[in-house]
Amino acid sequence: MDPEQAYCAETEKQIQVWSEGLDRIQTKADKSPHEVKKKCFEYIKQFREREPVALQHLDDLKAAPEDQREKVKHDVESAVGELKNAFEQASRIVSG
Repeated sequence: MDPEQAYCAETEKQIQVWSEGLDRIQTKADKSPHEVKKKCFEYIKQFREREPVALQHLDDLKAAPEDQREKVKHDVESAVGELKNAFEQASRIVSG
């Protein structure tokens, strides 16, 4: 497996871990006061809307010619950063 393939596999796995974590967070949020639930669901919604975009960027990276990989990898990192932020914010809300 070349480094790009390994990066894509690792990133896809991390997105899956976050996605599964959000399922647990959503369960906790469902049992929380309305305001906590509302704030948490905003971040869950952000994550769910951006997840397909991040996965598409990963697919683009897998198919990108060598000379375009750095630009596409930057797009992946940006999208994954948004997912991470949404996951962490939702997690903080239900933990706090």
